[in-house]
Amino acid sequence: MNENEPKEPTLEQKEKLNAHVLLADDSFFELKMTGTILESMGCTVETVRDGQELVDRLSTAQPGEFDLIITDRNMPRMNGVEALERLHTDEHFKSLNCPIILNSTDAEEQDITAVGKYGGVYLHKKSRTSNNGSNVFMDTVRRLIKG
Repeated sequence: MNENEPKEPTLEQKEKLNAHVLLADDSFFELKMTGTILESMGCTVETVRDGQELVDRLSTAQPGEFDLIITDRNMPRMNGVEALERLHTDEHFKSLNCPIILNSTDAEEQDITAVGKYGGVYLHKKSRTSNNGSNVFMDTVRRLIKG
C-alpha cells in the first residue's frame, strides 16, 4: 500500500450504528463472537438459540424494533432457512421490513438461492475478511442497516 493513498478508517473512526440486531445461532461461541463484533459497531444484540425461537420472537416484534436479523443455517428444531421460509409468508413479519443475513459455514446452493428470494444476504462465516483486508461481515451489516 502506498503511504499517500487514503487509509480505510478504523472501527473507532467509523460511525456507530445505534441499531438493534436479532441474532439466531445455537453455538454459544458464535453468539458471543458475532455479538461482540456487532456491539463494537454500536449495535445492541438480542439472541435466540434456534429457528423456532427466532420465529416466536419475531411474532411479537413491533415494526422498527429490529434493524437487522442474522441467523445461522444449522440449528435444532428449525434451521435458519426453514425459519426464513416460514417468515416470508407471514404478514406480520413482512410489516417489520427488516433485512436478513444467513451467516453459515455450510449453506447449500438452494439455501443461498432461497435466502436471496426472501430478500436476504448469505455470508460464509469463515470469509469475514476479503482479499483487500476489508471486513466483509461488518461492511455488509453497515450496508443493510443504513440502507
